[in-house]
Amino acid sequence: MSIEYLAIKDSGEAVLMRYRSFILTMVCLLCLALAAAAAVNASTFEKEFRNLNSLTIGVDIDVPTEWGDNDELADYLTEVVYASLAAKIPSYFQIYKNGVKSDGLFYISVLADNLDEEIYYGHIHLELDRQTHITGVGGNEEVLAVVYLDNYIMWGGKDLKDHLRRLTEELVSGFVERLLEARPDLR
Repeated sequence: MSIEYLAIKDSGEAVLMRYRSFILTMVCLLCLALAAAAAVNASTFEKEFRNLNSLTIGVDIDVPTEWGDNDELADYLTEVVYASLAAKIPSYFQIYKNGVKSDGLFYISVLADNLDEEIYYGHIHLELDRQTHITGVGGNEEVLAVVYLDNYIMWGGKDLKDHLRRLTEELVSGFVERLLEARPDLR
């Protein structure tokens, strides 16, 4: 083994260690930001959840093919979201799957990639979008506004599908908890 090879190998390991250190730092900062966001009082959402009596579920997934088919995982998570919401909120609150216009879009987004052959990393993101009107010089314009946002960093190496199910159920539970606090009429 030549000295030149060792120098290249060592510098490659140093770059990898800096990369891993950077990722760990970013994960810690994101966790800190999420903890601060979770401390926000639920009454903050009273205006955002007013007149919210129906939701349309939307799911978008982008993961490497070795971890699963994106369309199948999206259909699976749509069912997980539907079942979780239906179990926790009253039946007169309408929940739709894809494509029906409602009071809000309950949107789950998953983005993951391979860290190496056996480990994935990424994030799962939940947002509630509501249609709103902006009145200005040009007239009245309809836009979607994000009124609720939550997410998790994912890291694993075994069963991505089960990991996504557990994280999705946690995201839905957090949303429903805030919804019911802001809207006691739904209890």
